[in-house]
Amino acid sequence: MYDKQVVQLVENLDKAKQVLLKAHVKTPKALVDWMERSCLPYLKLQLKEATGDYKKVINTLLNSTQSLYEGFTDGAADFDDAADLGREYRGAVAAIEVIKDREDTKLTPEQKEADRAKGRDTFFKMTQESEPVIRKYSVWKDDVPRNLFRKPFEIKRLPVIPLTDPQLNFEKLKKGKLATDHISFYPIILNQPVLGISNEWILSEFKGKSQDALEYVLDAAKDKFGKTHHAMGLANHIGLVTWFWIPSDKDIARIQMASPGGRLAIKKWGFPF
Repeated sequence: MYDKQVVQLVENLDKAKQVLLKAHVKTPKALVDWMERSCLPYLKLQLKEATGDYKKVINTLLNSTQSLYEGFTDGAADFDDAADLGREYRGAVAAIEVIKDREDTKLTPEQKEADRAKGRDTFFKMTQESEPVIRKYSVWKDDVPRNLFRKPFEIKRLPVIPLTDPQLNFEKLKKGKLATDHISFYPIILNQPVLGISNEWILSEFKGKSQDALEYVLDAAKDKFGKTHHAMGLANHIGLVTWFWIPSDKDIARIQMASPGGRLAIKKWGFPF
Protein backbone atom coordinates (compact mmCIF):
# COMPACT_ATOMS: atom_id res chain seq x y z
CA MET A 1 0.00 0.00 0.00
CA TYR A 2 1.40 3.42 -0.96
CA ASP A 3 2.20 5.97 1.75
CA LYS A 4 -0.47 8.35 0.45
CA GLN A 5 -3.08 5.60 0.71
CA VAL A 6 -1.99 4.82 4.25
CA VAL A 7 -2.25 8.45 5.30
CA GLN A 8 -5.71 8.72 3.75
CA LEU A 9 -6.80 5.49 5.40
CA VAL A 10 -5.69 6.70 8.83
CA GLU A 11 -7.46 10.03 8.33
CA ASN A 12 -10.71 8.36 7.29
CA LEU A 13 -10.63 5.85 10.13
CA ASP A 14 -10.00 8.65 12.58
CA LYS A 15 -13.05 10.51 11.27
CA ALA A 16 -15.09 7.33 11.61
CA LYS A 17 -13.85 6.86 15.16
CA GLN A 18 -14.87 10.41 16.12
CA VAL A 19 -18.37 9.94 14.71
CA LEU A 20 -18.85 6.67 16.59
CA LEU A 21 -17.51 8.03 19.88
CA LYS A 22 -19.96 10.93 19.61
CA ALA A 23 -22.86 8.64 18.70
CA HIS A 24 -24.73 9.48 21.91
CA VAL A 25 -25.59 12.91 20.46
CA LYS A 26 -27.00 11.40 17.29
CA THR A 27 -30.18 9.51 16.55
CA PRO A 28 -29.96 5.78 15.74
CA LYS A 29 -31.18 6.53 12.21
CA ALA A 30 -28.43 9.05 11.64
CA LEU A 31 -25.79 6.58 12.74
CA VAL A 32 -27.25 3.77 10.64
CA ASP A 33 -27.44 6.06 7.59
CA TRP A 34 -23.84 7.15 8.09
CA MET A 35 -22.62 3.55 8.31
CA GLU A 36 -24.65 2.54 5.25
CA ARG A 37 -23.68 5.49 3.06
CA SER A 38 -20.09 6.11 4.11
CA CYS A 39 -18.44 3.68 6.48
CA LEU A 40 -19.32 0.26 5.04
CA PRO A 41 -18.69 1.21 1.38
CA TYR A 42 -15.37 2.79 2.36
CA LEU A 43 -14.20 -0.28 4.28
CA LYS A 44 -15.27 -2.62 1.48
CA LEU A 45 -13.31 -0.56 -1.03
CA GLN A 46 -10.24 -0.49 1.21
CA LEU A 47 -10.48 -4.25 1.71
CA LYS A 48 -10.15 -4.78 -2.05
CA GLU A 49 -7.07 -2.58 -2.24
CA ALA A 50 -5.31 -3.54 1.00
CA THR A 51 -2.78 -6.34 1.38
CA GLY A 52 -1.00 -8.17 4.20
CA ASP A 53 -1.51 -6.89 7.73
CA TYR A 54 -3.46 -3.89 6.43
CA LYS A 55 -6.04 -6.26 4.95
CA LYS A 56 -6.41 -8.13 8.26
CA VAL A 57 -7.10 -4.90 10.17
CA ILE A 58 -9.63 -3.66 7.60
CA ASN A 59 -11.39 -7.03 7.42
CA THR A 60 -11.82 -7.09 11.20
CA LEU A 61 -13.22 -3.55 11.17
CA LEU A 62 -15.59 -4.36 8.32
CA ASN A 63 -16.99 -7.39 10.17
CA SER A 64 -17.41 -5.42 13.39
CA THR A 65 -19.05 -2.48 11.61
CA GLN A 66 -21.39 -4.79 9.69
CA SER A 67 -22.35 -6.47 12.97
CA LEU A 68 -23.17 -3.12 14.61
CA TYR A 69 -25.09 -1.97 11.54
CA GLU A 70 -27.24 -5.10 11.62
CA GLY A 71 -27.62 -4.75 15.38
CA PHE A 72 -29.02 -1.24 15.02
CA THR A 73 -31.32 -2.14 12.15
CA ASP A 74 -32.94 -4.99 14.09
CA GLY A 75 -32.91 -3.25 17.48
CA ALA A 76 -30.35 -5.52 19.18
CA ALA A 77 -27.61 -2.86 19.54
CA ASP A 78 -27.41 0.41 21.45
CA PHE A 79 -25.03 3.36 21.67
CA ASP A 80 -22.77 1.60 24.16
CA ASP A 81 -22.06 -0.85 21.38
CA ALA A 82 -21.29 2.07 19.06
CA ALA A 83 -18.78 3.39 21.58
CA ASP A 84 -17.17 -0.06 21.74
CA LEU A 85 -16.79 -0.04 17.97
CA GLY A 86 -15.37 3.47 18.20
CA ARG A 87 -12.63 2.12 20.42
CA GLU A 88 -11.94 -0.59 17.83
CA TYR A 89 -11.49 2.16 15.24
CA ARG A 90 -9.10 3.98 17.53
CA GLY A 91 -7.11 0.77 17.91
CA ALA A 92 -7.15 0.25 14.14
CA VAL A 93 -5.72 3.71 13.54
CA ALA A 94 -2.87 2.94 15.95
CA ALA A 95 -2.39 -0.50 14.40
CA ILE A 96 -2.12 0.89 10.87
CA GLU A 97 0.37 3.48 11.99
CA VAL A 98 2.44 0.74 13.62
CA ILE A 99 2.34 -1.36 10.45
CA LYS A 100 3.37 1.63 8.33
CA ASP A 101 6.20 2.46 10.71
CA ARG A 102 7.38 -1.14 10.68
CA GLU A 103 7.41 -1.27 6.88
CA ASP A 104 9.07 2.11 6.51
CA THR A 105 11.93 1.21 8.80
CA LYS A 106 12.35 -2.24 7.16
CA LEU A 107 12.95 -4.02 10.40
CA THR A 108 15.08 -7.15 10.43
CA PRO A 109 13.59 -10.38 11.84
CA GLU A 110 15.49 -9.76 15.08
CA GLN A 111 14.10 -6.24 15.35
CA LYS A 112 10.57 -7.49 14.65
CA GLU A 113 10.88 -9.98 17.48
CA ALA A 114 12.08 -7.20 19.79
CA ASP A 115 9.18 -5.08 18.56
CA ARG A 116 6.78 -7.90 19.40
CA ALA A 117 8.24 -8.14 22.90
CA LYS A 118 7.49 -4.46 23.41
CA GLY A 119 3.86 -5.07 22.58
CA ARG A 120 3.80 -3.00 19.40
CA ASP A 121 2.78 -5.81 17.10
CA THR A 122 -0.93 -5.40 16.40
CA PHE A 123 -2.02 -8.97 16.79
CA PHE A 124 0.24 -9.61 19.77
CA LYS A 125 -1.48 -6.65 21.44
CA MET A 126 -4.85 -8.09 20.48
CA THR A 127 -3.90 -11.32 22.26
CA GLN A 128 -2.76 -9.37 25.30
CA GLU A 129 -6.10 -7.57 25.42
CA SER A 130 -7.87 -10.94 25.31
CA GLU A 131 -5.97 -12.31 28.31
CA PRO A 132 -8.57 -11.18 30.91
CA VAL A 133 -11.30 -13.03 29.00
CA ILE A 134 -9.14 -16.12 28.61
CA ARG A 135 -8.41 -16.07 32.35
CA LYS A 136 -12.12 -15.74 33.05
CA TYR A 137 -12.90 -18.91 31.09
CA SER A 138 -9.86 -20.85 32.29
CA VAL A 139 -12.00 -22.19 35.17
CA TRP A 140 -13.41 -24.68 32.64
CA LYS A 141 -9.99 -25.96 31.60
CA ASP A 142 -10.07 -28.85 34.06
CA ASP A 143 -13.39 -29.94 32.54
CA VAL A 144 -11.58 -30.87 29.33
CA PRO A 145 -9.58 -33.97 30.31
CA ARG A 146 -6.61 -35.08 28.23
CA ASN A 147 -7.31 -38.72 29.01
CA LEU A 148 -10.63 -40.50 29.62
CA PHE A 149 -8.85 -43.56 31.03
CA ARG A 150 -11.37 -46.43 30.97
CA LYS A 151 -14.32 -44.39 29.66
CA PRO A 152 -14.95 -44.63 25.90
CA PHE A 153 -16.47 -41.14 25.66
CA GLU A 154 -17.82 -38.23 27.68
CA ILE A 155 -20.38 -35.51 26.93
CA LYS A 156 -20.22 -32.13 28.66
CA ARG A 157 -21.61 -28.63 28.27
CA LEU A 158 -18.86 -26.04 27.92
CA PRO A 159 -18.19 -22.66 26.29
CA VAL A 160 -16.83 -22.82 22.73
CA ILE A 161 -15.46 -20.23 20.33
CA PRO A 162 -16.33 -20.91 16.67
CA LEU A 163 -14.86 -19.35 13.55
CA THR A 164 -17.87 -18.98 11.29
CA ASP A 165 -18.68 -17.85 7.77
CA PRO A 166 -20.34 -15.38 7.79
CA GLN A 167 -19.29 -13.93 11.14
CA LEU A 168 -21.93 -14.18 13.86
CA ASN A 169 -23.66 -11.05 15.13
CA PHE A 170 -22.37 -10.68 18.68
CA GLU A 171 -25.22 -8.38 19.72
CA LYS A 172 -27.82 -10.94 18.69
CA LEU A 173 -25.97 -13.63 20.62
CA LYS A 174 -25.96 -11.38 23.68
CA LYS A 175 -29.65 -10.69 23.29
CA GLY A 176 -30.32 -14.43 23.06
CA LYS A 177 -28.14 -15.00 26.16
CA LEU A 178 -25.82 -17.20 24.13
CA ALA A 179 -22.71 -15.05 24.61
CA THR A 180 -21.36 -12.37 26.92
CA ASP A 181 -17.72 -12.17 25.78
CA HIS A 182 -15.56 -12.43 22.71
CA ILE A 183 -11.88 -12.99 21.94
CA SER A 184 -10.44 -10.97 19.07
CA PHE A 185 -13.98 -10.29 17.84
CA TYR A 186 -14.95 -13.99 17.82
CA PRO A 187 -17.89 -14.63 20.22
CA ILE A 188 -17.70 -17.23 22.97
CA ILE A 189 -20.90 -19.29 22.83
CA LEU A 190 -21.97 -20.54 26.23
CA ASN A 191 -23.29 -23.88 27.48
CA GLN A 192 -22.67 -25.93 24.33
CA PRO A 193 -22.64 -29.75 24.19
CA VAL A 194 -19.22 -31.19 23.41
CA LEU A 195 -18.26 -34.82 22.99
CA GLY A 196 -14.88 -36.22 23.94
CA ILE A 197 -14.01 -39.67 22.55
CA SER A 198 -11.09 -41.74 23.79
CA ASN A 199 -8.49 -42.21 21.06
CA GLU A 200 -7.85 -45.69 22.43
CA TRP A 201 -11.52 -46.61 21.95
CA ILE A 202 -11.51 -45.17 18.42
CA LEU A 203 -8.47 -47.28 17.61
CA SER A 204 -9.67 -50.53 19.20
CA GLU A 205 -13.36 -50.44 18.24
CA PHE A 206 -13.43 -48.38 15.02
CA LYS A 207 -10.01 -49.13 13.47
CA GLY A 208 -8.90 -45.58 14.13
CA LYS A 209 -11.81 -43.96 12.27
CA SER A 210 -13.03 -41.13 14.52
CA GLN A 211 -15.96 -40.34 12.21
CA ASP A 212 -17.36 -43.86 12.72
CA ALA A 213 -17.02 -43.48 16.50
CA LEU A 214 -18.73 -40.08 16.34
CA GLU A 215 -21.68 -41.40 14.36
CA TYR A 216 -22.04 -44.34 16.75
CA VAL A 217 -22.26 -42.05 19.80
CA LEU A 218 -24.62 -39.55 18.12
CA ASP A 219 -26.95 -42.36 17.03
CA ALA A 220 -26.93 -43.77 20.58
CA ALA A 221 -27.67 -40.33 22.02
CA LYS A 222 -30.58 -39.88 19.62
CA ASP A 223 -32.04 -43.25 20.59
CA LYS A 224 -31.71 -42.46 24.30
CA PHE A 225 -32.72 -38.79 24.42
CA GLY A 226 -34.72 -38.34 21.20
CA LYS A 227 -32.55 -35.41 20.07
CA THR A 228 -30.50 -35.09 16.90
CA HIS A 229 -27.01 -33.65 17.35
CA HIS A 230 -24.59 -32.55 14.65
CA ALA A 231 -20.80 -32.29 14.70
CA MET A 232 -19.77 -28.75 13.73
CA GLY A 233 -16.39 -27.89 12.22
CA LEU A 234 -13.26 -29.93 12.64
CA ALA A 235 -12.46 -32.12 15.63
CA ASN A 236 -10.08 -30.86 18.34
CA HIS A 237 -7.38 -33.23 19.54
CA ILE A 238 -6.37 -32.67 23.16
CA GLY A 239 -4.07 -35.23 24.70
CA LEU A 240 -5.53 -38.69 24.15
CA VAL A 241 -9.05 -37.41 23.50
CA THR A 242 -10.76 -36.26 20.30
CA TRP A 243 -13.34 -33.54 20.98
CA PHE A 244 -16.35 -32.64 18.86
CA TRP A 245 -18.80 -29.73 19.20
CA ILE A 246 -22.22 -31.39 18.85
CA PRO A 247 -25.06 -28.85 19.11
CA SER A 248 -28.63 -30.12 18.81
CA ASP A 249 -31.09 -28.91 16.19
CA LYS A 250 -32.43 -26.47 18.79
CA ASP A 251 -28.93 -25.18 19.61
CA ILE A 252 -28.16 -24.65 15.93
CA ALA A 253 -31.44 -22.82 15.32
CA ARG A 254 -30.66 -20.37 18.14
CA ILE A 255 -27.16 -19.71 16.82
CA GLN A 256 -28.42 -19.28 13.24
CA MET A 257 -30.58 -16.38 14.44
CA ALA A 258 -27.31 -14.46 14.93
CA SER A 259 -25.96 -15.34 11.48
CA PRO A 260 -26.60 -13.00 8.51
CA GLY A 261 -29.19 -14.60 6.26
CA GLY A 262 -29.61 -17.52 8.67
CA ARG A 263 -26.67 -19.32 7.07
CA LEU A 264 -24.13 -21.00 9.32
CA ALA A 265 -20.87 -22.58 8.25
CA ILE A 266 -18.34 -23.46 10.94
CA LYS A 267 -14.74 -23.31 9.72
CA LYS A 268 -13.30 -24.54 12.99
CA TRP A 269 -13.89 -24.19 16.71
CA GLY A 270 -12.03 -24.40 19.99
CA PHE A 271 -12.28 -23.81 23.69
CA PRO A 272 -11.80 -20.21 24.95
CA PHE A 273 -8.94 -21.07 27.29
